[in-house]
Amino acid sequence: MGAALHRGNSTQAVRTPQEFLVAVQRRFGNLTFDLAATPSNAVAAKFYTKRQNALRASLRWPVRGINWLNPPFDTIGPWVAKAYSESSLFGARTLVLLPCSPGTAWYRDFVEFKCAVFPIGNPRLVFVGHEHGFPKDLMLLAYGFGLVGWQPQWAWAQEAA
Repeated sequence: MGAALHRGNSTQAVRTPQEFLVAVQRRFGNLTFDLAATPSNAVAAKFYTKRQNALRASLRWPVRGINWLNPPFDTIGPWVAKAYSESSLFGARTLVLLPCSPGTAWYRDFVEFKCAVFPIGNPRLVFVGHEHGFPKDLMLLAYGFGLVGWQPQWAWAQEAA
């Protein structure tokens, strides 16, 4: 779902740019499940919608393949908490696209020392349907991939070409 800003307004259901997804899959492998999607913005054939609620405590995230998560940016905390627990308790591998916000409580509690953090370098991502790049730095979190901590800034466009 993810958020993107457009002329001062925040939209919570957008699609991740295809060229970024190409780079993600070249680096990490095919995305098999989208955890927060709509039929129009899903990046994998299998996905959970808002109605199915991937945050539901009784719902286990898939452990086969690679999960994708571009959650609503207005409610990040519960998403990274669940990504961390699904990874550490059950072995789910999940990639999470978020604003780079290391000063937040959710970062301190569920990101720092719990997953790999890839700061996303230029060019800025332009979410589908928007004319301009997202105005803030972004990061890609990798839960369950055997890496922990800050990684070198990712020049993703080089891998998409």
